[in-house]
Amino acid sequence: MNFAEQGFTLLRDLLSHDELDLARTLADATISRYRSRETSVVSGSVSIADVTRQHPARNPDIRAEAFGNEPFIIGDILSLEPCFSLLLRKPEIWTNAADLLGYPMGEVVLHMSNITRKPAGIGPAIGWHRDCTNTYFASDDERTIRMLLPLQEMSSRNGGTAVLSGSHLHMESTPQDLSAAICPVVSPGSALVIDSKVLHGGTPNRSELDRDVIILQFGVRSSPLRHRAEECLSLCGLDEVVRFAGSL
Repeated sequence: MNFAEQGFTLLRDLLSHDELDLARTLADATISRYRSRETSVVSGSVSIADVTRQHPARNPDIRAEAFGNEPFIIGDILSLEPCFSLLLRKPEIWTNAADLLGYPMGEVVLHMSNITRKPAGIGPAIGWHRDCTNTYFASDDERTIRMLLPLQEMSSRNGGTAVLSGSHLHMESTPQDLSAAICPVVSPGSALVIDSKVLHGGTPNRSELDRDVIILQFGVRSSPLRHRAEECLSLCGLDEVVRFAGSL
């Protein structure tokens, strides 16, 4: 799979079984804290109710008011649960990010982290978009990637991320025909990595399977930033993450 040509790739078995178990444990605990309405978790997050009210067509037949305590996006997870850094310090995450960005590992930095969810039966669609246009954390030169680490198998069945291959090479237009989009099957512990310029989206999850994904955005240290959020370990490299994790 050629990342430069297609704008996405799969990294199989990036996390070990033990690391995947830890990721699930930390994610489940963070999700439970949201459901308990812990202020620090809720304040930087988006609920299923929020996204359903804002985009009702993306979550048809779902009553928004019933799901105010169910998280859709939980932001800045390293601040909420520093033990996520025990996963982020894994060198293979960074060597792959460096390879795909085309820069030495010392030039690669973390931008942001979150958990994005499509709970079984009620998960909303995600509209087609390019991450480089976001107003949360973005670089002027668009030298960024996102690494999606699903905690359950991710596929079209449970609203997995679909990608329009090669669309990052045609920024001047937005294709109207999305029938050629690919929705890769990504096993738990593997990663789907997408170029920030590639078009991607996903259908609602009406299956009996949850779809919880840890998302990490990486960029290049020298890139000028158009938007910058203040997150735990943002603009830090591997060495700084290792030191942070070692202090826990």
